[in-house]
Amino acid sequence: MSDFNMHEVVTRRMIVERSKKVFVAADSSKFDRDITVNIVTLDNIDYIVTDSNLNKSIINKFKKLKTNIILAED
Repeated sequence: MSDFNMHEVVTRRMIVERSKKVFVAADSSKFDRDITVNIVTLDNIDYIVTDSNLNKSIINKFKKLKTNIILAED
């Protein structure tokens, strides 16, 4: 998970650290992009909800991680 605003990064890190479960909603265009500031690594995220346009190769990468991908239906 990433952000371009350093103030947001600090706040989001605190939220993740205090959470029992972490959910992220991100459309498929947000995957495989260069980022400015990393908030947390994928192993800190439990679920990512995204649209069904997510590339199959990215979905396959997540099968090796503890982060679960949930594809929203159109």
